[in-house]
Amino acid sequence: MRHGAWITVSVVVAVAVGLAAAQDNGYALKDYMPRAVGSIWSMQPAGGGQRTTLEVLPPEDINGHQVSALVTKSPDGTVRMGTYETVDADSYIVYGSLFVAGPGGPGGGPQGPAPDEPRKVLHDPPARFPGTLKVGETYEATFSSTGGRRPAQVTMKITLEAVESVTVPKGTFDGCLKVVTSTTRGQREMKRTTWYAKGVGPVKTERVGRNGLANVTELVEYKLGETP
Repeated sequence: MRHGAWITVSVVVAVAVGLAAAQDNGYALKDYMPRAVGSIWSMQPAGGGQRTTLEVLPPEDINGHQVSALVTKSPDGTVRMGTYETVDADSYIVYGSLFVAGPGGPGGGPQGPAPDEPRKVLHDPPARFPGTLKVGETYEATFSSTGGRRPAQVTMKITLEAVESVTVPKGTFDGCLKVVTSTTRGQREMKRTTWYAKGVGPVKTERVGRNGLANVTELVEYKLGETP
């Protein structure tokens, strides 16, 4: 084999070894979950329908920590739900959530119109997960939720189920992390699946409702905020 061919083979082997090492070490969530203030992702239901937006709001003080909320907004700008969370090289921490009570809200029921402001529910202690996930592994945190109608023990699990290609209205994104989040409170379990593209953020979400039907949204446009 000629010298040039050996160089080509060596490069291919080095790249393959590098990719295998990256997979063995896991995937850093901060590379897939941008959280700069002002970031906006416009999502549309699969098959068409009204768009919603995911937005990163300015940070608030949550028990002495400056934490931004990642919120879902209706077309009229009303906050429907959200989570207070941080992502860095070492950890992914969920400090609490926002939800709208009343008809149509995640905590809804026949109580009448939803409040003007969503209800804040904090986790005690915050749900802490590794900043790097490995395919096929599940990570779990247990906490007490405060701020709702009554305190409750909650278990949250996140699983990096796969790394795969996803096609949405914005285009095709390779190497997306398929992250499944399961939250169990009493006998009730809520499950959400999100596909994150590196350097982009969420490109597809799937949430299973109480009726067992999946609500799927897909990325149409996005704009990342500037990291200070």
